[in-house]
Amino acid sequence: TETMPAAQAAMLAGPSGANELNVAALATGAAPMARPGRPEEIADMVVFPSRDEETLGNVILEAWAYGKPLVASAFRGAREITRHGEDAWVVPCDDGAALADGIEHVIRNPGLQRTMLRQGLARIDKDFSEAAVIAQYRALYAQLLDNR
Repeated sequence: TETMPAAQAAMLAGPSGANELNVAALATGAAPMARPGRPEEIADMVVFPSRDEETLGNVILEAWAYGKPLVASAFRGAREITRHGEDAWVVPCDDGAALADGIEHVIRNPGLQRTMLRQGLARIDKDFSEAAVIAQYRALYAQLLDNR
């Protein structure tokens, strides 16, 4: 029987339904921790199965900033900022089987994990750092002034 590598994960879910859990933590294949850390510190990967109604989802940026491989559903924000197979593994919204397959695919491919970590950190620096955001605002303001 083939087994997947042991992983430690933290799963977080937002209030998208009346009977859903808001926060759940899961640790598998790991020794019990004396003092658990923040989810993004102890998790081996971030899984973000948001729904299409969500516009951005800072979880994507947080996963990249913490250097974690990311599996996300293709909601609006993920479609706009992630690059499937480069900085995230993106699956269709509301498709549990595709989500499970995506998680397994990322777990089984350490090279893909390294690529996503490298690319995610580069995206934070290039597109979402303080300097990058200020430069984007300045460019927008200059464009608006030119179009008056």
